[in-house]
Amino acid sequence: MGLDPSIRSVQFALAFYSAHETLDLRRLLAELHHCLSSDGRFLVVEPVGHVTAKDFANMMELAQQIGFRELGRPRVRLSRAAVLGKR
Repeated sequence: MGLDPSIRSVQFALAFYSAHETLDLRRLLAELHHCLSSDGRFLVVEPVGHVTAKDFANMMELAQQIGFRELGRPRVRLSRAAVLGKR
C-alpha cells in the first residue's frame, strides 16, 4: 500500500469488497497490521459472489498468521465480513 512505516496509530481500517482484488494479500494485511494501533480495528467485507467461504476462511487464516485476531463476524447483506484486531 505504500504507507509510511512510522505510522502506528491507525484506529480503524476498512477493506470493503476490495481485499480479494489485491495482488499481494499478505503484504496488504501485514502493512495494515503494522499501522494499526494496539486497540485499533480492521473491518474486512467481501462479496459472496466473488469470494467463496473457503477463500474467506483462507484470508482469515492468513490474517491470523500475520498477527490479527478475529473479534467478530458482523452480518453484512450479501457479504462475508470480519472485524479484526491485533493479538
